[in-house]
Amino acid sequence: MNNAAQQQSRLRDAFPQLGEDELESIAKYLDVALEVAAQDLIGGEARFDIAAPNPILKERSNSNLKDQS
Repeated sequence: MNNAAQQQSRLRDAFPQLGEDELESIAKYLDVALEVAAQDLIGGEARFDIAAPNPILKERSNSNLKDQS
C-alpha cells in the first residue's frame, strides 16, 4: 500500500462518518500543516512578538480596573 492510500485508510478509520471529499480536504489540510510546521522548525529560533505594546489597550485595561474599584 502506498503512503497516500495508507493515509486515506487511517483518516477513514479516524473519521468513518466523513465522505471522500471531506477526507481528501482533511488530508490536504494536514499536509499543509505539516509543511508549515517543518518550515517553522527550520528557522531554528522561536518567533516572538516584538511589537510595541498598544497604548490604547493599556488605557482600556486601566480604565476597566478603575471602574471595578
